[in-house]
Amino acid sequence: MSVNLSARQLADPAIVDTVAEALADSGLPPASLVLEITESMLRVDCDAGLDRLRRLKALGLRVALDDYGTGYSSLNRLGRLPVDIVKIDKTFVDRLTGGEDGTALVRSVLDVTRALGLGCVAEGAEHEAQRALLADLGCGHLQGYLFARPLPAGEAAEGLHRLRRAAGRGGLSLVNN
Repeated sequence: MSVNLSARQLADPAIVDTVAEALADSGLPPASLVLEITESMLRVDCDAGLDRLRRLKALGLRVALDDYGTGYSSLNRLGRLPVDIVKIDKTFVDRLTGGEDGTALVRSVLDVTRALGLGCVAEGAEHEAQRALLADLGCGHLQGYLFARPLPAGEAAEGLHRLRRAAGRGGLSLVNN
């Protein structure tokens, strides 16, 4: 499950305790939770934000860097951030079907994330052609309207319960890679 973390939430000194309590109350395994941040969130109080992210990761959850490449991102900074996943912004995914330059940009982000040992998710997949191109480039994780629209928390929770029940009946387990 991915949850966007706002700058205000990351600035809150109690965020680590709040997330730990939410995990305990929900029973969600920490490895199943991905907190999404944008790199610009760390510009204001970088040291405190980085410390909170490290403490959040120590809970066992993962952190995703959302909208990579659209703001103040740099390769030097990316290598030092405590993130597990880089999300390719929808604007790059939209350019995939427009020619070689779009493909080259996405391929370069995928190459960097692989070299750094990070996971990568392509955002904004809306068309089968984008899915096919991303698969050809080796991007195994996609999100977008091609698969589902964003859901309110209650509907998302019910959907997860249905998946868990269906997986249990089929002898399967749900794993979040």
